[in-house]
Amino acid sequence: MTTPTMPTTPTTPTTPTTTIRTDEIATHNIPTGTIPTDDIPTGRTGAVTPASAAEHRPTRWLRRVLAVNAATSAGAGALALFAGRATADALGTGAVTVVRVLGAGLLLFALDVALLASGRLRCPTLAQGALAVAALDAAWVAGSIAVVLGAELSGTGRAVVAVQAIGVADFAALQVVLARRIRRGDAGADHPRAAVRTAG
Repeated sequence: MTTPTMPTTPTTPTTPTTTIRTDEIATHNIPTGTIPTDDIPTGRTGAVTPASAAEHRPTRWLRRVLAVNAATSAGAGALALFAGRATADALGTGAVTVVRVLGAGLLLFALDVALLASGRLRCPTLAQGALAVAALDAAWVAGSIAVVLGAELSGTGRAVVAVQAIGVADFAALQVVLARRIRRGDAGADHPRAAVRTAG
């Protein structure tokens, strides 16, 4: 009499797993999306979140540049709006109303840029928003040049307009360079000035 044999269950081959620490991700600049963040174990630096994995140096620098742009624009706008007559006198012009209107426009601009820098403004991508801000900055620079060349201002007024135009042009250039780096997925910029030299 033969003893019936029990059917054997096929064994499933095991796949070797690789443990990746969060400090290795930061060191090697692993692009976002190549490794599911839910599958990455906790390393010495703490748990990895999608936001921290996606945030790389050019993005952080661009947000900082936008934040500074918003802060300086808000300061100039508040001065022009709430101290319009004193500002007009300092510039050597009698167009107080124009100065106050420009101040109100600067405040609205600063609000939008601040929301973009903080991620609270609806925009397809941060890079696209930064390029739009850079275009507005370039328009401001062009208008400032026209004012310096054609408007009736005092010598001090022309100097003030020229200096602020140079500052706005710097903002525009940094925003364009960093936005292009983000679009290329290049996370190698440690500093915006280095990004400008590399782009040149």
